[in-house]
Amino acid sequence: MWRNVHGHAIYQMIVLIVVLFCAQGVLVPVYDIKCLAERKDNGPCPVGGLNAFYAADHYFELETEKFWKTVEAKSNLFEEESWVAYQCAKLAVNHSAKMTG
Repeated sequence: MWRNVHGHAIYQMIVLIVVLFCAQGVLVPVYDIKCLAERKDNGPCPVGGLNAFYAADHYFELETEKFWKTVEAKSNLFEEESWVAYQCAKLAVNHSAKMTG
């Protein structure tokens, strides 16, 4: 029985790694690129080009927190498609929390 438990745990870890790191942009949103809009002369991200799912680290650490504290969460700063997807994800989490809590 333990062989099956360990085998299934390893299988789940492999699937999770593939989904998070190899299927980025297909199964999960792109989260490691700060600016989705095309930059001019490697300058700052143009208005409306920020990625709402951006994370500087794999975990929410100080670098990511500093970045998001400098940016006001206004919809015109983000790339429209990622902003809508982010808002839908937040609503889904809030809704499921209300339904279970």
